[in-house]
Amino acid sequence: MLGIIFLYYIWKYYSELAFDNGKNKWVFGLLGIAAYYGGTFLGGVIIGIVALVLKSDFAETTPDILLGLMAMPLGILTVLGLYKYLKYYFSKKTNLNDNDILDAGSINEII
Repeated sequence: MLGIIFLYYIWKYYSELAFDNGKNKWVFGLLGIAAYYGGTFLGGVIIGIVALVLKSDFAETTPDILLGLMAMPLGILTVLGLYKYLKYYFSKKTNLNDNDILDAGSINEII
């Protein structure tokens, strides 16, 4: 139940960011959720690789819920990092004036 509430807030913040910038809120909401699951998957892979390198049976003997809780911080960091990047990307607006366009002067001369 707690995970569903957490996913709702990820979707909410990503969709608000998309709506404020004129993008599709469903696509960006699902992108945030996918980023969370991708980050936790990567965290699980890292835990497994560390267990293999150390030749430990930690990954096999630890309960699944504890492994999920250990992988969760990387998922949260992935969501926050992607959110900050998208916020920076959307804030960088490129407004071109007519004088900035290469052919603007020559088109006006022809007309």
